[in-house]
Amino acid sequence: MKTILISIIMILTLAIHAKTYREAEEISRTIPIVSIPKIEQKSSMFLKSGQSMNSTFITSYPITLSYNNYFHKSFAWVFEASFSFATDSNLKESIENMIKNSQQKASIPEHHYSMAHIMTGVIFKPIYGKITFFSEKIIHFDTYITVGAGASMNKIYKTESTDETTSKVEESSNFTGALFFALGQNYFLTNSLALNFEIFNNLTMGDIKGEFFNQHYSIRFGMQYLF
Repeated sequence: MKTILISIIMILTLAIHAKTYREAEEISRTIPIVSIPKIEQKSSMFLKSGQSMNSTFITSYPITLSYNNYFHKSFAWVFEASFSFATDSNLKESIENMIKNSQQKASIPEHHYSMAHIMTGVIFKPIYGKITFFSEKIIHFDTYITVGAGASMNKIYKTESTDETTSKVEESSNFTGALFFALGQNYFLTNSLALNFEIFNNLTMGDIKGEFFNQHYSIRFGMQYLF
């Protein structure tokens, strides 16, 4: 009888422990490891700079200022203006020097870059996370996608052969419509300040070099201030 009583007590104890374990496991499954942060700030300002990656003969450095307004924890309107400073690439300078020194006729193909643009669009933030350094400093980050539309001002360089040994370069500019796409990340140093990294694509829609669509890729770095 004593053995039976001990066995019953052990079975009940195991059953209680099993139930407690199942309840704890269910609770742990319902609690997310990383939750979407509560956005108290409704707006943010970005200041970005970088380098254009698409032109062989021109190296351009865009300076960008943008304003974001959050209407949802994962969505925001974006308004952006950008201007690029440009210099001749090493390849272009080498070809020009080669033409002058060899006293032969040659020409550099028509080329261009996006000198300025304005755009408006929507930012979508589907990914949130956090990283640690030496298990002490925790930095939150988010990954976002930007889709927008606007206008681009393009600087065009046309080279025409002449009777001289050097060719004549004509500069012109035009405005075209443009679509904008970006993939980036924000790394929050504080609740109001974040570092920013972005891959940006400006797709112009207008006749340049005999083509209607021309892409302008840039890598941009910057700071975001939320308020």
